[in-house]
Amino acid sequence: MRLVTTNFDRVFEEADPSLVPIMPPTLPDLTRPGALNGIIHLHGKVSLDYSAPESPEFVLSSADFGRAYLADGWATTFMRVLMDRYRIVFVGYSADDPPMQYLLEALQPSVASGRLYALQQREASYASGLWRHKGVTAIPFDGFPALWERSRHGRNALEIRTAGAKALCPWQ
Repeated sequence: MRLVTTNFDRVFEEADPSLVPIMPPTLPDLTRPGALNGIIHLHGKVSLDYSAPESPEFVLSSADFGRAYLADGWATTFMRVLMDRYRIVFVGYSADDPPMQYLLEALQPSVASGRLYALQQREASYASGLWRHKGVTAIPFDGFPALWERSRHGRNALEIRTAGAKALCPWQ
């Protein structure tokens, strides 16, 4: 399993206790084959009782974000290598979220076409319009119940994208 999240919670580990959690400052060297294995909490993770951060790097405030992505740049470096080496599907991100917008627009010229995807609720032309100028291919869907129903039938997001938006949203 290869999963990178900016969420602090432990919901993925609760769903699959075999996932190996990885947090900054000990992020893997993605230039090594097989280095990305488990769940990476890019912005840190909360403790078991949800009372404190579990690692020293915890990206919560705008100052933390500025340090991680700008001043120190460790998160930007990680994301750049991730985008260079893997296909990525963004789930739960807003195309208009300023940090996401700045990061994607800045890194877009160096990312090969067809490597970045984003699940986006709404119809295809709207979804595509939100993400296209960021170099991201939208995977439109019409509500979470329909998306979950399709995922229960064994189709992942890239299979859905390969089949085309009409396969995901046949009623359009």
